Amino acid sequence: MRFVYISKHFLKPGIKIVAANEQLVETFIKNLKKGATHFRYYNKRPVSSIYNHILTIAITDEFERPMAYGHLEKEDNTLWLGIAVGDDYLNKGFGKMVMQYLIDFAIDKKEPVISLSVDEDNHIAQKLYKSFGFIKVSEISGRYIFELKLI
Repeated sequence: MRFVYISKHFLKPGIKIVAANEQLVETFIKNLKKGATHFRYYNKRPVSSIYNHILTIAITDEFERPMAYGHLEKEDNTLWLGIAVGDDYLNKGFGKMVMQYLIDFAIDKKEPVISLSVDEDNHIAQKLYKSFGFIKVSEISGRYIFELKLI
C-alpha cells in the first residue's frame, strides 16, 4: 500500500492518510454502523469503482484499520467529493483532515469547482462543508448539492 502523508501536526503517531484499495474500502464500509445511513455511495456501485476515481484515500490507525474515507470522482464535467468518517471517530477532526486533503489535491490539479451531495438532515456534515466554504446551490429529493469554487 502506498502511503501519502500530510502535515505531521495533524496526525498522531501511527495514524496515516493512505491511498485506499478495495480491501480497505470494503473493511471501512463493513464497519460503518450509524454512518451507513448517510454514506450510501457504494449501495449502487461496486467497490471496484474506486479505480474510476481521481483519488481515493483513507485515514488509518496504527493497525492499518480505516477510520475515515474520502474520494474525488469526475462525472461529466463535475468533480464530486465523497467523505465518510467511522462511527468511533466522529468529532475528532478526521473529517476535516480528509476534506483538507481532497481540497488541496483538487487545487493542485487546478480544478475550478468541487461539488458534493449531502442529506438535508445531516446537519453535522453540512456544518463541516460550510466551514470549508462550500455553499448550497440546489436541492434534489431530500439532498442538497453544495459547491466550493477553487478558482
